[in-house]
Amino acid sequence: MAKQPTTYKTDTSKVILYDKDGEVFVVPIDDILYLQVEGNFCKFTFYFNNKIEHTSICQPLKKCEQILSSHHFIRIHHSHLVNQNHILKINYHQHHVLMRNMVHVHFSKPYYDMMHHLFLRF
Repeated sequence: MAKQPTTYKTDTSKVILYDKDGEVFVVPIDDILYLQVEGNFCKFTFYFNNKIEHTSICQPLKKCEQILSSHHFIRIHHSHLVNQNHILKINYHQHHVLMRNMVHVHFSKPYYDMMHHLFLRF
């Protein structure tokens, strides 16, 4: 029986990601840009060996949020969790953030006020 892709927290600064293709990534939490729900999987986007990588794991976003929320991750949409240290720009009119890898990630209206208050300090 094949191992289900999942994530395990190894210490306070790294996670081990077992992806659906059988690859294993040991990723510093600070190198994770964002997570996105794709069906029953969470797709992680992160820096690995100086390039952008993606891997999908079989964990609900809520579980990932519990692990990552103490590491500057915030939920900005029911299907997006972002590392606020990798946000370059917030566009409140078009409801998206520009991430360090130049990808726009949508945020939804329920998170608008929270984001506005959180990023007033910038």
